[in-house]
Amino acid sequence: MKSEAVVDVKAVGEMRRQMDLKDMKQDVELKGFVMFKQTMLWVLPVPEKVWERICELGNGFEGDGVDIGKDGGYVF
Repeated sequence: MKSEAVVDVKAVGEMRRQMDLKDMKQDVELKGFVMFKQTMLWVLPVPEKVWERICELGNGFEGDGVDIGKDGGYVF
């Protein structure tokens, strides 16, 4: 039985470091995340710990309240 749903998706900011799906799949802390076991990408809930790890790998995202200085250091 197929089911369909409509969802609203809103970008919260662009990652500071571009993330490659291959790199995320190889990350030990992200092993087992259901999105990586599917043959197609789906819109699905992302557990908070998974989201935090993805943000960590991507050096955070624009709009997260952390600024990166010209030298690459964090400015709070």
